[in-house]
Amino acid sequence: MTPDRTPGERFLLESGCPALVPGYASVRGVFRRPGALLTGIVAAGVLLAATLVLIQEEDATAPAFVWWAVPVLAVVLAFAATAFGVNRVLRFSLHWFFRSVVTGESGVLHVLPLLLVAITFFFLNNATWQTAGELSGIPLVLTVLLLLALIVAFLMRRGRADLEDFAVFADAEEVRAALPAALRPAGAVAWTVVPLRLRERLNLLLVAVFGKLMVAFVVGLAISAFFVLFGVLTVDEPTVRSWIGVQPRILWEVFVAGDRYTMTAEHVRVAVFLGAFSALYFVVSSASDEHLSRSLDTATNRHLRTCLAVRAVVLAAGHHRNGRPVRPDVEV
Repeated sequence: MTPDRTPGERFLLESGCPALVPGYASVRGVFRRPGALLTGIVAAGVLLAATLVLIQEEDATAPAFVWWAVPVLAVVLAFAATAFGVNRVLRFSLHWFFRSVVTGESGVLHVLPLLLVAITFFFLNNATWQTAGELSGIPLVLTVLLLLALIVAFLMRRGRADLEDFAVFADAEEVRAALPAALRPAGAVAWTVVPLRLRERLNLLLVAVFGKLMVAFVVGLAISAFFVLFGVLTVDEPTVRSWIGVQPRILWEVFVAGDRYTMTAEHVRVAVFLGAFSALYFVVSSASDEHLSRSLDTATNRHLRTCLAVRAVVLAAGHHRNGRPVRPDVEV
C-alpha cells in the first residue's frame, strides 16, 4: 500500500525526483507499486521483442538464445525503471519540453532551419547513400545507439559537475529562497544536509538529461521526417539506384499528374542516420552557443536547486518524526 505523502514528498514526485523521497527507490518501495512494475515489464518486453523482430526481418542474424534473454532483461529494466520512477521523470520532462517549446526557451525553433540547411548538403551526397543507405538490421540499430550513447554521455558529463553546487546551502535563507512558494513555512525553516546517495544523483541526472535529450530527440525526429519527405520529392528511384549501385527496396510509390514519387528503404535509412547525427550535433553545439546553452540550462538548473531544497526540508521533517530533533534554521 502506498504510504501517505507529505506536501514536500508529493512535490518531489510530481517534479520528476521520486528517488529523493525517503524509501521510494528501495526494494520494498518498488514492490509497493506492483502496477508500475508490471507495466514496466510489459513495455520493456514489447520494446525488446519488437527490436529483435525488426532485426530478423532484415538479416535474420539474431541468435536464438537472445529470445530467452528478453524476459530476464525486461524484468531487470522494469525493476530499475520503477525504482527510479522513470515514468514520473518522463512525465515531468514531457511537461517541461512542451512548456519550453511554447515559450521558446528550448531554442528548437531557432536551430532547426540552420540544421536543415547544413544537413541538406550531406543528404544530396551519393557517399552518404552508399554508407548510410546500406545500413540495415543490427548495423543500423547499433549506429543509432552509438550516437544516442554519445548524446547521453555528453549530457550526463555536463550535468554531473553541477549537482554538488546545487546541493549546498549556506544558511536557511538560501533554503527558503529556493523553496517553491507553496512550501515556504510561515516561521523558521527546519532543514538538514545529507550527502546525496547514488540513486539520488542518478535521478537528478535523469531530470537534467531527459529534458535536453527530449529536445535532441525531437530535433532528430523532425530532421528525419523532413528528409524522408524531401527525398521522396527530389531523389527518385533511378537516382537512388545509380548512387548505391544496386536495386533499392521500394516501400511505397504513387503517381501524381504523371510523375512517379517513390519512397525506398534507403530513403528511410539515410533520413534516420542524418536525424540521429543532427541530434548529436544539436547537443554539442548547444554547449558552445552561449544563448542556446543558457536557454536549455537555466530552467533545469533552477528546478534541480528547488528539488534539493525541498529534499533538505523533507529529510529534516523525517528526522523529527523519527525522534531526532531538528532545530529551525540550523543545519544538522
